[in-house]
Amino acid sequence: MAGFPKSFRIFAYGNGRKRAAVIVNNNKIDAVAVKQVSDEDASLIEFSFKGLKFYGANLYFAIDRDMGRNIGKVEEIRKLTRGKGLIIFLHSNSRSKLWHDNANESTGQKPGSL
Repeated sequence: MAGFPKSFRIFAYGNGRKRAAVIVNNNKIDAVAVKQVSDEDASLIEFSFKGLKFYGANLYFAIDRDMGRNIGKVEEIRKLTRGKGLIIFLHSNSRSKLWHDNANESTGQKPGSL
């Protein structure tokens, strides 16, 4: 990923256009990817720091994807991390046809707006 120092650890997966990543810039934090649920639109990382373990997930919900698939990914992550701390970062379009918004373009903006 361009623009980040080589000392940063970048977790981004999949073969297509990567839209979700986790970047760690602290070498004192141990971070391991959970690859069984990580792909272009999801990165799940297990963090360890001074005896504390927790998970962080970064998810991208595409405007053209079925919402059930997205919720399924969240449920899969929740099951994998059951009993542990979990922080979820989520990018989703606030304007979408998925929730019956007919006045938007592919960018999520109303036609003619900036």
